[in-house]
Parts: sequence; structure tokens; C-alpha cells
Amino acid sequence: MVALTGLAVVAGYVSPNPGPAEFGFPGAISCSQGTVAARDLWLRDEFGAPLSEIMHGQQVTIDSRPNPHGLAYRFVSADDGRTGWVDVHWIRPHCD
Repeated sequence: MVALTGLAVVAGYVSPNPGPAEFGFPGAISCSQGTVAARDLWLRDEFGAPLSEIMHGQQVTIDSRPNPHGLAYRFVSADDGRTGWVDVHWIRPHCD
């Protein structure tokens, strides 16, 4: 991943989200709602293994607890009831 002026670039896709700061990482404001900004994003188990995909535009609720194994993921609940761990670089926050 390469950071470019607040954008994240992975495999040619530019994330409009500047990073995970909005989701409870140190020194950040707190947000608990977001929208998937990637074309698709994998819900993962706590070890990082893929479980199922959530698609661009899907709404999620972000839990601020850290991953128990030190991975850079946050636990989310998708609007369809599925849950798992995701890289929040690909979630566009909705901060109140």
C-alpha cells in the first residue's frame, strides 16, 4: 500500500478514505458507521482468513475493539447481519 496525499492505493485502486484514524485508532475521533468504499471487501475471521465478501456501498457498523491477534482489522456488522473483521482503510466513515 502506498499513501498519496491522504489517499491509499492498492492494486491500482485508489481509496477515498485517508485511513483508519476515524475508527478509534490512537489520536482519532470516533465513528461507528461507515460505507464500503472498495469494489468489494472480505469479512475475515479473527486470524485474517476470508469468510465472505461485502460489496461496494454496503453499510457497516464498526466496533472499536482491537483485533485479539494484533492484526490491523476492526470488527464490523454489515447491514445484512453478517459480521467479521475488515481492513477499515476501505470503509468510508459517517461521523456524527
